[in-house]
Amino acid sequence: VHPGDAGLAVQGAEVMLLSGRSDQAIGALQPVLTADPSHLGARVIQLEALLASGRFEEASSRAEMLREDDPDFAWGWIHGAAASAALGNPSEELLERAREIAGDCHCTSEEREAIAWAADVGLSQRVSPRGRAEIDASAEGGSEEPAPPESGRSPR
Repeated sequence: VHPGDAGLAVQGAEVMLLSGRSDQAIGALQPVLTADPSHLGARVIQLEALLASGRFEEASSRAEMLREDDPDFAWGWIHGAAASAALGNPSEELLERAREIAGDCHCTSEEREAIAWAADVGLSQRVSPRGRAEIDASAEGGSEEPAPPESGRSPR
C-alpha cells in the first residue's frame, strides 16, 4: 500500500476494512507485519479484518499471540473473545480480563463498547462497533468513502 510507511499502510488497510474489503486489508497488512511483526496497529486491524472475513480460527490464534506478547493490551482479549464466540465457544474468562484491563476510565470507552460487542458476536455483526460507527457515519453523510479515523482513538 505505502512502501516504507507502516502508519499509512495501516490506515489504508483500515479504509479497506471499513469499505468491506477485509481480504484486501489482510493482504495490505502483510508487508507491515513481515517488516515488524510486533506492529500493534497492524495486528489490531488484522484481527478485525480476520473476524470480518469469517476467518475465526486464524483470528483466535492471532489474538492468543497478541495476548502472549502484550497481556495488558485489552484488544487481544477483546478480539480473542469475539473469535471464540463466533466459533461457538464464548469465553467469559477472556471478556472478564478485557474488562479488568479497560477499567472504567473515560479513556477506555471504545474498549468497553467492543467488550460488549465481543460478548454477543453474531454473523451479522462481525465488524467491531468502532468500524460500524465509521461506516454508518459515512453512509449518513452520503459519501461513498469511509469517515477518516479520529485522532488518538486507537493504537495505530
